Amino acid sequence: MASTQSKRVPCLLREFLILNFEKVEFGWIWKLNVAPKIKLFLWKACHDGLPSKDRLEKCKVFVPQQCVLCCHNSESVAHLCFACPFTLQVIECLQVSEGWPGIPDLINVSISSSFRYWFEECHLVLDKASVEKLACVWWFIWFCRNKVIFNEEGFSPRKASYLISHFFAQWVGGPIKQVEDSEGCLVRPPLQSKGVRSGPRVIWNPPPEGFCKLNFDGSKLGNGDAALGFVIRNTEGEVLLAGAKSLGQYVSIVQAEAWALHAGIKGALSLNIPKLVVEGDNLVVINSMRHIWRVPWEISNILVDVGLDAALFSECRFCHCFREANRAADFMAKKAHSYSSLLYWFPPYCLDFSLIIRKDVLGWPPD
Repeated sequence: MASTQSKRVPCLLREFLILNFEKVEFGWIWKLNVAPKIKLFLWKACHDGLPSKDRLEKCKVFVPQQCVLCCHNSESVAHLCFACPFTLQVIECLQVSEGWPGIPDLINVSISSSFRYWFEECHLVLDKASVEKLACVWWFIWFCRNKVIFNEEGFSPRKASYLISHFFAQWVGGPIKQVEDSEGCLVRPPLQSKGVRSGPRVIWNPPPEGFCKLNFDGSKLGNGDAALGFVIRNTEGEVLLAGAKSLGQYVSIVQAEAWALHAGIKGALSLNIPKLVVEGDNLVVINSMRHIWRVPWEISNILVDVGLDAALFSECRFCHCFREANRAADFMAKKAHSYSSLLYWFPPYCLDFSLIIRKDVLGWPPD
């Protein structure tokens, strides 16, 4: 009797699932001529399986709901792919430069509909080639979103559109060529190693005549401890002031970068510097101060104070640099984990820090 009941349970469960859940027919996704990772992305998006911020909140994982690409108050996969201004600008760039299709005007689909309904309507309205191109765009938007959140990288619509068109052209061009080794076995060709990054933003450059330069940086250890550091130098590359401070475990890396800028600006004002060049490797903070990107809510109050202090200089410029050109500030930020209060550091400096400063003055390339 017990055995009969145990056999009926899976049958009842199957009947319940069939009756209460609508079947999702998206088998045609696997027939698209796109990369497998894009097919998997589409499949997950249609089944509400991507960890967007609204999906995380439904799973009781509470994170800020703001879209990192446009600062909209709610991030969903449908918003990222069909309504985000950043996505629409990327598609517009591709339409102008490559003649790609745009998102059709769908009368029967509201802006609050899920990705699945948007995607179904696009599949009905557009041809297969257009769907493949838009699928490539959507995957890259998700890729850019993740890079902004986890790697603090920045993307402009023009840059994103170039990457998308380049990737799609390589994919359509054919599979990876295979070559035979000495024994006649097919092998993949060796991957080309990335060259060393070069350019003016990779090496520290002295500020223009009459200016001083502030480099700032944030640091966050594996245990969650965050810290800030900054260095102020003159046109000769001499250090006028260096600062460091530990911020504790409840500060994100973006907040640490913003607090580093805040402390550095205060330090520059204490030196009565008339003109200042501010340089950092965090695009979010730099582009927020340059009014290129919207200011993230978590650092908005900090950057408001920075803007008020920056107005006290006769001239203040904000520039982005790569990490290789920000070694001195990075050294101070890592050193700051040992100091709970703000430390102002004056010469003489330790040998490691003096060596970094000397290399910057001489224009040595990164190690």
